[in-house]
Amino acid sequence: MKEFTPEYIDELKRLAEMRDEAAAKELMDDLHPADIAELFQELDHDEFQFFVDLLDDDTAADVLMEMDEDDRKEILANMSNETIAKQFLEHLDTDDAVDLIQELDEKDRDEVISHIDDVEQAGDIIDLLKYDDDTAGGLMGTEMIVVNENWSMPECVKQMRLQAEDMDEIYNVYVVDNDNRLRGVFPLKKMITHPSVSKIKHVMQEDPISVKTDTPIEDVALDFEKYDLVAMPVVDSIGAHHRRRRYGQRPRAKRTRLPVGFRYRHRHRNRRQHVCPNQGTPSMAPHRNGGWAGQLCHSGQFRGWICH
Repeated sequence: MKEFTPEYIDELKRLAEMRDEAAAKELMDDLHPADIAELFQELDHDEFQFFVDLLDDDTAADVLMEMDEDDRKEILANMSNETIAKQFLEHLDTDDAVDLIQELDEKDRDEVISHIDDVEQAGDIIDLLKYDDDTAGGLMGTEMIVVNENWSMPECVKQMRLQAEDMDEIYNVYVVDNDNRLRGVFPLKKMITHPSVSKIKHVMQEDPISVKTDTPIEDVALDFEKYDLVAMPVVDSIGAHHRRRRYGQRPRAKRTRLPVGFRYRHRHRNRRQHVCPNQGTPSMAPHRNGGWAGQLCHSGQFRGWICH
């Protein structure tokens, strides 16, 4: 975390007062979104807004999610539902968007979602609202790469490239059948060792360890520790693949406790954070990406995935 000296803050205030956008933007380019979020405590609302307005939409959305919940609510209180949707939600991963929507008044949630131009994203948000916070479904994310077991290697690589364009992080490539049921994980090494394979299913790793959407958080964490996983698919009891993200959930229940080392997304501070090691299991603050997840359904259908 960057330390802000009194002199640095005074310089920011001076730039905001002078409306020196060029110099202000140069300073912002050197800061992480979490650092920019901290400035909200040092600047008045107009000064802070001056700097945020200089950011690109993706960075501005990240800054918002890095803020404390009370500060975030103060920012959003002065915005219309349409602005919230277009300036922030459309530039967030689904799991973050869900957290943000849950912080809004219930009467505003449907209207905010209605202003999202991306119909698939809006649908993902609505779907993710169905899952309880303290389950794998409530933790999972749905931004992931999915390939069909019957694709050839060239087709698989082509589709992976297309899907990867909209992703910030890639943990695994999941393999599904024609009914969107999870069949395996595709090792990227196989692109090099088997560049001409006729069907992906011949080189995929079958029967990956997975959890169901209703699996309790503590059991998910134990599986991560037991099998030393970085990411894990989430499946439902039917096995259908719903590429939906988990947005707008119900209010979070009391935080559960997870084993040491489990990473989760703190709802009020956003993004994944490490639970500090100690004896036993540390308590966990609000989540949403409790590890990371994409969606896979049990018995077949892909729901999502979770990250350790």
